[in-house]
Amino acid sequence: LGLPSEKTFDRLFGGYRQACLEADIEINCDVFGNCRYYIASDGTVCLSYAEYIITEYLIDNNIKFEKEVLYRDFIDDKRCKTKRFDWKVRDCFIEYFGMMGRQDYKSGAEEKIEICQDNNIKLIELYPQDIKHLDKKLGILLN
Repeated sequence: LGLPSEKTFDRLFGGYRQACLEADIEINCDVFGNCRYYIASDGTVCLSYAEYIITEYLIDNNIKFEKEVLYRDFIDDKRCKTKRFDWKVRDCFIEYFGMMGRQDYKSGAEEKIEICQDNNIKLIELYPQDIKHLDKKLGILLN
């Protein structure tokens, strides 16, 4: 398509979607897949409705967070590559694993969990069944 690679977009802008948002141009779904995204009340871009709900929970509870931070910025492990945490809150990291029914996604999620375990990273794992009960998983962040 005559465009830079996905890794170039990741390196320079944090991803193709973010580059389009910064340039104020429409996202072309044919370039790198799924075009759906949601904008949280604070302007945070969420790549799924579930991410939007989780982000709004954090906002509503005055929990300061960073979205889409690179593993390699916090973990020295060759497996990190361009992997991103969904959220960072203080010294905790949060991942939403919403598509565990897909084998390719599941193996990537399992690798993320293993990287965190191997490197003593505090990881809060969220799954679709947790969305209706975020206090149970994220309540520890309210302190």
